[in-house]
Amino acid sequence: MSKWDDFKKTLGNFADKTVTKTRELTDTASLKIKIANKEADRDIEYKKLGKLTYAKLKASDGHSTEELTVKISESIEKLDKIIAELETLKSEDEERKASKEAEKAAKSSARNDEDEELNTDTINGFDTTKSEDDSDTASV
Repeated sequence: MSKWDDFKKTLGNFADKTVTKTRELTDTASLKIKIANKEADRDIEYKKLGKLTYAKLKASDGHSTEELTVKISESIEKLDKIIAELETLKSEDEERKASKEAEKAAKSSARNDEDEELNTDTINGFDTTKSEDDSDTASV
């Protein structure tokens, strides 16, 4: 293979890795945005619930108290749903992180194995060369 072919192949591999990494980063950012949005929704529902609870405590006639109780129940249901969705998104994020860590560990292990193999080959090659040098010196 010529140097130009090697260069093109290396550049192609680099481009593929760049695209893959960009997709990963985009997916991660998208998930983080979803989590942030759900947390904001949760905070809004907490505020609504607080306002309704305050209004119920301040209400004096029975009719408006019943309406407020229904609204509080609806708000609690929305809040529970948002919290469940938020927990799901957070668990997806944790799974993604664990997956990335496992991939890094596997790549690191593979690199260490390759390095160990290279070091063994280098040492074996060095020992062979040294033995030949020693025999040349001994014969002189």
